[in-house]
Amino acid sequence: MSERGLCSAVFQDFVANIIAVVSFAKMRCVADILLCCQLFFKSLIIKLKTMKKKITMLMTAFILTCSISFANGISDEIPASVSSNFTRHFAQAKNVSWEKMDNYYKASFELNSTVLFAFYGNDKHFVGIAHNLTSDKLPLMLQADLKMNYPGYWITDLVEYSVNHMPGYSVTLENADQKITLKSDNLSRWDMSVKIRKS
Repeated sequence: MSERGLCSAVFQDFVANIIAVVSFAKMRCVADILLCCQLFFKSLIIKLKTMKKKITMLMTAFILTCSISFANGISDEIPASVSSNFTRHFAQAKNVSWEKMDNYYKASFELNSTVLFAFYGNDKHFVGIAHNLTSDKLPLMLQADLKMNYPGYWITDLVEYSVNHMPGYSVTLENADQKITLKSDNLSRWDMSVKIRKS
């Protein structure tokens, strides 16, 4: 039931009780009482609406305060020198989010409608950049190596990266029994990086 409906029902019950109590009084007295009750309930409805607005404003302020506090907590972890180096390298970046890894900082962002990842060392210097890749964009030698040496595996992650202006690739392959991560810096063959047996 809406506030207006609830207040109207309460008002009608209240008025019925007043009429029963003052039935012996003159009609002029009953009319005055009814007018006073009507004014009282109108002011009550106005107060309820005002309270509703105040509660909504307080909740909005609380949510904004929590959001700002959370955002400030993340940016406090990233040194200003890393952030300024990133801004210098990628001035047009959008939707930037940061992660602090073991020995580096990772920025995920969009640039020219492409999702990229920039990496900065603990010494605050730019390490490299990476982006996700589809298998058809791999160099032909690397595609052939995967098909020949890893039949029965599927690609779960494929990244092209550049470190010190040297390109490289990283691929994660899986089958029912294991998960393998391979890397290639020479663009002609894959080298084993990590092999994990599934349980």
